[in-house]
Amino acid sequence: MHAMRKVFPLSILVGLVAFAMAQAPAYLYSPSRPAKDQGISLVGWGSGTIVETDEAAYEGTSSIRVSTRNFFQGGLMNYGTPVNLATAFQDPNNLLMFALKVPDVSTTMSGGGAGGSLAGGPVQGGDSNEGGGRAGSGGGGQAVQAAPSKFETLRVILSTTDGKKSETYLPVPATANAKGWMQVGLPLKAITGFAATNQIIKSIALSGNSAAAVYVGEVRIMNDSTPIYGELLVGDMNIGTGTSVNLTASGSAGATVLKYTWSVQGADAPAFTFEGQSIVRSFRKPGTFKVFCTISDVYGLKKPYTTNTVNIVVN
Repeated sequence: MHAMRKVFPLSILVGLVAFAMAQAPAYLYSPSRPAKDQGISLVGWGSGTIVETDEAAYEGTSSIRVSTRNFFQGGLMNYGTPVNLATAFQDPNNLLMFALKVPDVSTTMSGGGAGGSLAGGPVQGGDSNEGGGRAGSGGGGQAVQAAPSKFETLRVILSTTDGKKSETYLPVPATANAKGWMQVGLPLKAITGFAATNQIIKSIALSGNSAAAVYVGEVRIMNDSTPIYGELLVGDMNIGTGTSVNLTASGSAGATVLKYTWSVQGADAPAFTFEGQSIVRSFRKPGTFKVFCTISDVYGLKKPYTTNTVNIVVN
């Protein structure tokens, strides 16, 4: 007797497929397994290099070290099985996040060698050329000692299976955790040109603004729906004419990068706006001024938050 097979109605099968597609991949590089076991091959481009190493680890025992000289030399993470982020892209709260560790920056890097290249003209939706030159590698001539430059920007280029490229430049925080690691990322919808692709990633290229060895501890998709909240760190005050006041606000919104815009309104004068988490404002005329701060997402994907208003009385 043959065992009976259970047959699901078409509507249920469609629902199961839709559910499976909705499960966005959590990791594009997990620290818990070697890169090759995740189907990731590492190839240098320009005179940059990229290798998996046990010199540093975000979790587990290893990380990926990218040696970069400038924005056009670094490393490629190639995916044997392309990663489909089309479903994840639909949610504006999904972020592409990198765990990074940047040791002391050096202006001398090991270079040369046969690296890969990112040929093909300007980045889709961007305004720069992603072609990997071979500046600084091989050849004779007089060596020029470059002035030390701080590593402060990570360039990320996403290549998709439809032959397009998109990119972003991520500011690197000045502070890290106790082990030297930091989280750097942005919403998928904020990546320049990514909306014009099929969102199926076949490679990720990494480089930086200056010579450095950068450790990548993990690459993942993180959902951050934390609303923006903030408060003023000043209260009502009574001051004399000409007095300068330090106005400071504090905001939070998960991993979202925030922008602070201050409004200063006088009873007999038009409103003025200033940007910055902390500003200094001098009040040269007597009167009562109303001050508040609007805290917003720099990418415009979350609802802005407006703080309470404080009154500054100038005598």
